[in-house]
Amino acid sequence: MCAVLIGKFPGYKRPIVSLNKFCQEAGISPITTWRWRRKRWLFTVNICGRQYVTGEAVGRLPAPG
Repeated sequence: MCAVLIGKFPGYKRPIVSLNKFCQEAGISPITTWRWRRKRWLFTVNICGRQYVTGEAVGRLPAPG
């Protein structure tokens, strides 16, 4: 699944986007991002109680292995 995201978001031009919006754009479920956050594959930023993901964090997603 990570390869799909990397292919879908090359460089991910947006500097920051809400986690919910990222899930919609990537076509993944919120539980998937929760698992990635728990495994420390995806880092988020908490702004006023909402989770956001940066383009840099998307670029750091590990390649499938």
